[in-house]
Amino acid sequence: MKFSPTTNPEHLQVIIKPTLNKLIFKADEELTESLKSLPKEIDFDVPDGDFNTILYLAAANNYIKTVSYLLSERKVNPNIKVSEDLTAAHIAAANGFIDILEKLASCDNIQFNEKDQYGETPLFRAVGNAPDEKLLAIIRLIINKDPSSISVPNEDGVFPIELALQRQHVSAIYLLLENGADVNKRCSITAANMMMSQSIPSKQFVNTFVFFNDSVKHNNLRQCAKLIVETYNKQHLAEDVTRNNTNSL
Repeated sequence: MKFSPTTNPEHLQVIIKPTLNKLIFKADEELTESLKSLPKEIDFDVPDGDFNTILYLAAANNYIKTVSYLLSERKVNPNIKVSEDLTAAHIAAANGFIDILEKLASCDNIQFNEKDQYGETPLFRAVGNAPDEKLLAIIRLIINKDPSSISVPNEDGVFPIELALQRQHVSAIYLLLENGADVNKRCSITAANMMMSQSIPSKQFVNTFVFFNDSVKHNNLRQCAKLIVETYNKQHLAEDVTRNNTNSL
């Protein structure tokens, strides 16, 4: 029997409780105890309409006790996809729920390369959405478990390193590069354009050089852009020169 709060009133009562004005989702510990009351044969791996799966709901609410119980005791599949092809890892990474991600990472069968309907992996979601104070820890956790996730683009061909540049997060860019992220030509051009767009004309060399305003925001952008452009040159400049020489023959 699948766990189905949308069709089974008993299952619905397991996850919600009444208050004076409305029904609310049970707190973490209370939900865990309620789930323990269900028969062992209950299947928690089948998405149930708007409720998705109980693992996804628990991850989305940062319910570490419930997630731990489902993974350890009920052996729930950590990779089950719900609406928009999201997994528990996607929602935890996007929200910066590091404890949830650590618990998911402890599963032998966890797949951090699963893509949602937009081709985004948990790492991609993290780089785009996770809080600044949690971002580096989440990146480290995911790439330590699955280093190849650095090289997985979304449906538009955008890589995590490009998203980190758009976010202008210097430390995230450093971390991704240290772990093997490749900087493509598009990313390098984007970095150069970002730097130029926030610069001012030089007073000494009209229409020749541009320099940044002296501001924290611009200095941060400059660091990000410089790092990307320099890395691209190290990784690919020799290839570009060889290609251009070949084409000129």
